[in-house]
Amino acid sequence: MRYIISTSFGLAAIAILASGGLFFLLSRPGESSPQEAQNWFETIVHEDASAFNDIQHYTDQGIDFSHHFRFRFNAIDDLTVLIKKHDLTRNPNAEPIQTFGLPPWYTPSEVPEDAPKFERHGSEPILLFIDPAKNVAYFEFLHL
Repeated sequence: MRYIISTSFGLAAIAILASGGLFFLLSRPGESSPQEAQNWFETIVHEDASAFNDIQHYTDQGIDFSHHFRFRFNAIDDLTVLIKKHDLTRNPNAEPIQTFGLPPWYTPSEVPEDAPKFERHGSEPILLFIDPAKNVAYFEFLHL
């Protein structure tokens, strides 16, 4: 009987350590491959990625986590569904939430001053910066 109990505890400990290791592997910050970025886009942005291209994704995970996307669009009207779905409000003074530790391709600060900027406040703030001249958008999602 003792053997069964100690074996059960040992297996449970191994399962917990394996789960923790898996969580650590999945929660590390970093960039996604193009296919992963497209999958993340559909999961985080909650939108079919087929209307967008050249999607890049960076995630920074810890206790809180954030997702940063840079993607191209064909027409600015393609972004209307994102703005409505996430109840974003236009704010010309919106500023990026996170400005350090990001990959070199995530540059919403290079969006022209008069370009459309949208945001949502709350426990899961979102920013959408649009560069209509380059047909590039930056989407930042923060989960607190």
